[in-house]
Amino acid sequence: MAEPIRSICILGNGLEAWLTAHVLYKALGGETVSIHIQPLDSRIHDDCAYTILRPSALVALDQFGLNLQSLLRLPATLPSLGQVLRSASGVDTLLPYGGQGVDWAGTSFHHHWLRARQAGLRHPYFAFSPGYHAMASDRFAPPDRRNAIGPMQHESGLHVSTRELTENLRLNLQANIIVLDPTANCEQADLVIHAPGAPDRNSTLDPVHAGPPKPYAVRVEAGGESRLQIPLRSGWLDLPTPAGPAKRHCGNSPWGEDGLVVGLAAAHLPGLEDRSMDRLLFELETLLELWPRSGVHSAEALEYNRLWAQEADEWTALSALSADQEDQRCQARKAVFRRRGYIEPLESRTITPEDWVEAFIGRGVIPAHYDRLSERLTDPQLKSELQKFTDAVGRTVREFPSFPSYLRAIDRAVGPATDAKTEPSI
Repeated sequence: MAEPIRSICILGNGLEAWLTAHVLYKALGGETVSIHIQPLDSRIHDDCAYTILRPSALVALDQFGLNLQSLLRLPATLPSLGQVLRSASGVDTLLPYGGQGVDWAGTSFHHHWLRARQAGLRHPYFAFSPGYHAMASDRFAPPDRRNAIGPMQHESGLHVSTRELTENLRLNLQANIIVLDPTANCEQADLVIHAPGAPDRNSTLDPVHAGPPKPYAVRVEAGGESRLQIPLRSGWLDLPTPAGPAKRHCGNSPWGEDGLVVGLAAAHLPGLEDRSMDRLLFELETLLELWPRSGVHSAEALEYNRLWAQEADEWTALSALSADQEDQRCQARKAVFRRRGYIEPLESRTITPEDWVEAFIGRGVIPAHYDRLSERLTDPQLKSELQKFTDAVGRTVREFPSFPSYLRAIDRAVGPATDAKTEPSI
C-alpha cells in the first residue's frame, strides 16, 4: 500500500511560493504533513503581476484565511472599482467590476440594452452599474444590499503591493514552515512544488506619480501595445504588457515527474494581468481538490494537467482579444457574438460568458441582433424599467462618499496602515 504524503517542498521565494505554503498549511497543517520552503533567491520581488485583486480573488483569498480587513492594513493597499480602457485616441471606456443592469424576463441584460440601443438609447452598456458612475465621479462604496437597486450589486477589488503581501505571509508562516538552505536537497520530499515566478517578468518597477490615487486601474492601448497603470497608496505603477499572445509554459503538463509547477501560467497573460491572481488561485484550488492520498500521484497529476490545459485554452483566447492577437477560438466567439449576441457555454471555471460579453462590448464589438425573448417586455415596459433602474442607480451613487473620504473612513475602521515588516496582520 502506498504511503501517504508526509512532506512537501516548495521551491521559490516570491508570492507564488509563499501563497502556496499558506494555502497548504491552512488546508493540511492540522495533519501529519511537514511543509518546507526553499528560497531560490534571497530577495522578495515586488511582483506587479499580482497587484490587482479582483472581487473573485478576494472571495477565494478570504476562504484561505486572508480577509479583507487584513489586506486593507497593508500600507500600499488601495480599494478599486474596476478598470478604465483608454484607446489611442484618448477615449475612455469605464469597465466596472460586477454585473450590468438586471436580467428581466429571463433574458441577459445586454440583449435588452441592444434592443434599446437600436431604438435610440445612447447610454453606454456599462453605465447601468453604480460602479461606473462612482468611477466617473471619483466616489466609492462597497456593495450594500440595503441600497435602492435591489438584487443588482456592484463589486469592488483591491490593489496591493505584492512585496508587502509576500512579506506578510512569510512573517506569519515562519513559525510553522521550515525554511531550507538554498543548497539543500529536496528530492526526498513526497511532493515537490516549483514556484519560482517568471524569469522575464519586470519585478523592479518604481512608483510613477501620476496625481492622486483613483478607484481604478488604467489600461492604455495604442499601436498594438498596451500599458497598465495601477494606483496604490504609495503612487502609481506603470506595467508594460508583454508582447505577443499568452504563452503556454510547461506545455500542457505542469505536473510531471519532477513535481508540480505553479504560477508560470499566470505570469504570461497579455491583456489579462489583472486576472493573474485568479489564475494562481485556480491552480491552488485544483491542487487541493485533487490532493493525492499517497506519494504515488500519477492519476491526480493527469487530471490536474487536463483541467489546467482546459483552463489555459480559454485564458489564451480571452488574452488574444485583450491584446489584439490572432486566436482561432477567440475569432469564432467574436463571429458568433457579432452575429447573434451569444456566447456558447464554457468549460472554464474562471472565465464566464459575462466576461466575454463585457470584453467584446468594451472594445466596440456590438452584435447585430438581440434575443427576441427580450420582447416579452413591451417597448413601453422596457423603457420604464430602464428609467427606473437608471434613477435607482443615480440615487444610490449620490449617497457614496468621495474616494478620499472613503479612504479616511477605512483608516478609522481598521487602524492606520502597518508595515508588514514590523507587524504581521494576517
